Amino acid sequence: KNIALIKFIMKKNLFLLLIFSTLIVKAQINQCGTDLLQSNLLNDPLKEQQLKSMNEQLAFYITNNPRTSQGSGPLIVPIVFHVIHQNGPENVSDSVLQAEIVALNQYFSNSGPYYSPTGVDIGIQFCLASVDPFGNPTNGITRNYSSHAVVNMGASAINDIYMKNVNRWNPYRYLNIWIVKQVVNYANAYATLPISLGSVNDGIVIVGTDLGGIHYLITHEVGHYLGLNH
Repeated sequence: KNIALIKFIMKKNLFLLLIFSTLIVKAQINQCGTDLLQSNLLNDPLKEQQLKSMNEQLAFYITNNPRTSQGSGPLIVPIVFHVIHQNGPENVSDSVLQAEIVALNQYFSNSGPYYSPTGVDIGIQFCLASVDPFGNPTNGITRNYSSHAVVNMGASAINDIYMKNVNRWNPYRYLNIWIVKQVVNYANAYATLPISLGSVNDGIVIVGTDLGGIHYLITHEVGHYLGLNH
């Protein structure tokens, strides 16, 4: 059931283009990374074929699945924030992360301060996970002190995996978002694309001190996670 849920999330991504067209233009080049496995997508025939196949499946599913019709209610996606810190300002408060969820939902529903006359409610909403992988109650936020809070991508992309190994929940059940102190020689926010679902790098990474403001950074990266390129 959980795998089917995540697959459905991916299959909704074609609808996101309408609302994200107003968001993507706001993001600066140094504030958004691409999927680590997709940086050479246009030069990789295998990945090109995977992306084409995925999009064909999405189009078929959306056309034939009655759940995509209006009135079926939003799809709810559980998020877990993993705060990987060194006791600095990157160890953001629960209230900051809760505010990010509120803004994320307003963006996706085209409501509140982020309403756009050209936007739409795309029928996906997000919540902080209420149950952890072991069935225990949780607020959807984990905190770990670690040297991996600084992700040195210049030294090796494997450092992204080392950081995520500090704390990762099942990506077939949760959207993992890691909040870190710094990313060296790479974007301060990046996400994987749907073809990386379940892989060791599946998820979103954001530098904690860049949260806040108009809150579009997480929204932008969730767009990538659900299948949108720039």
